Amino acid sequence: MPEFPEIPPELRRAAAGGSAGGGGEADRSRLWNIAGMGGELTGAIVGMLLMGWLADHLMKTAPTLTIAGGLIGLVGGGYNFLRRAMALNREEVAKLRRAHPQGLAPLHDADEGDEADRDRGADQREPGRSP
Repeated sequence: MPEFPEIPPELRRAAAGGSAGGGGEADRSRLWNIAGMGGELTGAIVGMLLMGWLADHLMKTAPTLTIAGGLIGLVGGGYNFLRRAMALNREEVAKLRRAHPQGLAPLHDADEGDEADRDRGADQREPGRSP
């Protein structure tokens, strides 16, 4: 049976409901920030659709401006969503690099396969062929 690496204490705290970094309020704030990004994307699309619908209704050009408004909302909201998502990703990567300056070690060496991996490979070989 393979041996598993010991779980670092900060990950144990995170699994138990705490925070890996020790800041539970900061984690909740970050999660609400991420949830807000989805709300902003939805709001941009729906808002521009409504503005397009209203303009169509006033100018009797339906559905031209409704479609244009929806597309503008999708492009603008999508751009804002991606911009914020990339900024959050950069922050998380920087935090991870500060916490682990030497980098993260792999869980196991890629050259070391356990017996289950070797057995699984034997089942997938063609009959009569050896490794």
